[in-house]
Amino acid sequence: MKLKIINCKKGDKTKYYEKISNSKFFQKDKDLGYPLIFCIAAVIGFNDKNYQEIKKKEWVIRTEYIDSNSNLKTLLQSIAIVAKTSIEILDEEGDIYKIAEGYANGGIKKLYSMVSNINGPDFDKEIELQMNNIMKKSK
Repeated sequence: MKLKIINCKKGDKTKYYEKISNSKFFQKDKDLGYPLIFCIAAVIGFNDKNYQEIKKKEWVIRTEYIDSNSNLKTLLQSIAIVAKTSIEILDEEGDIYKIAEGYANGGIKKLYSMVSNINGPDFDKEIELQMNNIMKKSK
């Protein structure tokens, strides 16, 4: 079986992902780490309609960490369904991750800013609202 990966933009690992993973909010979900950060960045990018294709790919996140978490997988599937306005996208797992890559790339800077500027329950509530918004749209 071929290893499935998510591509990430050159420079983003040290500039954003590492710093976000050390924030107070993400300390409680350390096991999910970068896959969780990727998914939340995709939510933010999607809600902001900020899709940015990755031109320079430097590092990857293995999809098995997302595939093993039904909540994260469903979240990315919901983004893909709404983005493509078709449930048939679920037949193309690679396309689901490609769509998520673009939205995560578009949302990672804002997530970094949010983590840097919002503490405690306000951040939790904001992310939860954005995730719920996507789930409602995909139904």
